[in-house]
Amino acid sequence: MTLCTESEPHSSLLDFQMPAFFMPFPQEVNPLPPPEEAATRWAEMHGLIPTDASRTRFQEARFGQLTKLCHPSAGTDLLDLMTQWYAWFFLFDDQFDDGPLGVRPDLVPELIAPFMGVLNEVSPPATNPLALAFADLWGRTTRGPRSSAWRR
Repeated sequence: MTLCTESEPHSSLLDFQMPAFFMPFPQEVNPLPPPEEAATRWAEMHGLIPTDASRTRFQEARFGQLTKLCHPSAGTDLLDLMTQWYAWFFLFDDQFDDGPLGVRPDLVPELIAPFMGVLNEVSPPATNPLALAFADLWGRTTRGPRSSAWRR
């Protein structure tokens, strides 16, 4: 890895060479097409990527590729759902990295309240797009014979 010096202030990490890691099992990648389009449509439907710039950034993240690596044997429906979960987690995390929450921890309880309402099934989600998307994901994830203990 090349370190930046004062004579080279813009050195890049592109020179970084990843060391070899021993893996006792072969790497598997899900053979299904990446669910990028379904994830983008889902994010747009929930108002998570309201601008062209946010759409481009979302697509460049390639959440589907991550999902294909993490879930090599998932079928299409699970692959779509997990891709949407990963996208949601990254967008949620961005509220702390790119928004005021990173420097204003006093605002966090207000952001978290609608999500806790969804999990506790005590209140409808707010109009916050992240909360609405979370309610959708949680509802689809917990659909079926899931016990209350599993939900906790």
